Amino acid sequence: MKRGVLTATEQFSTEGLVEFAQALETRGYDSLWLPELFGREPIATAGYLLGRTRRICIATGIANVYVRDAHATAQARQSLAELSGGRFLLGLGVSNPQLNGSRGHTWQPPLKKMTAYLDAMDAVKAASPALAQPCPTYVAAHGPQLQKLGAARTDGVITYLMTPQHTRESRQRIGPAAELNVVAMFLAERDPAIARAKACGSPSAASNACTSQAGNTISLSVASSRT
Repeated sequence: MKRGVLTATEQFSTEGLVEFAQALETRGYDSLWLPELFGREPIATAGYLLGRTRRICIATGIANVYVRDAHATAQARQSLAELSGGRFLLGLGVSNPQLNGSRGHTWQPPLKKMTAYLDAMDAVKAASPALAQPCPTYVAAHGPQLQKLGAARTDGVITYLMTPQHTRESRQRIGPAAELNVVAMFLAERDPAIARAKACGSPSAASNACTSQAGNTISLSVASSRT
């Protein structure tokens, strides 16, 4: 099993974000996943962090398929995978009707939208150096049909804040070969009492908590497996 972290990046300064990525790398994490909201653009941020780390993979978690056309995404995937020596991971998703509506996009059925997007990406022939190996690509999917699409057309699926039972069902749906990236809440703190106090917002936790930026960040863990 591989371990990763998904976190919003807007709370960090430029220097703090690099320090956070490098701290995860030093601690042995396999990946850092960047969401797409209304702050830092995830593909540009991924490129910045790939240039300032050596081992850790940087991933989009997720890049919204409504925001950029499939050709632009295919070019970005090819470029970042090439320039990073294979350390870029592309997570794709449809996001949700409310967020996409606020950006002026017309919502479509998720299976239809994602299928068309993957078709368009597959048709792109990027005029750039060939990759040593294909860039890992994943689809955020909770329902059976979208999960089956992700397993059939990409390297696997991403689930977000779902139950252990849903995780077991997801593995059954996608089979043993596809990668399952499970995103769950966690707080990076060794002491259980301090961790619970931080998560509940207890004022007394502030005096006991470590002051490192990585240690005080409530993030989401990403556990990736093929079994």
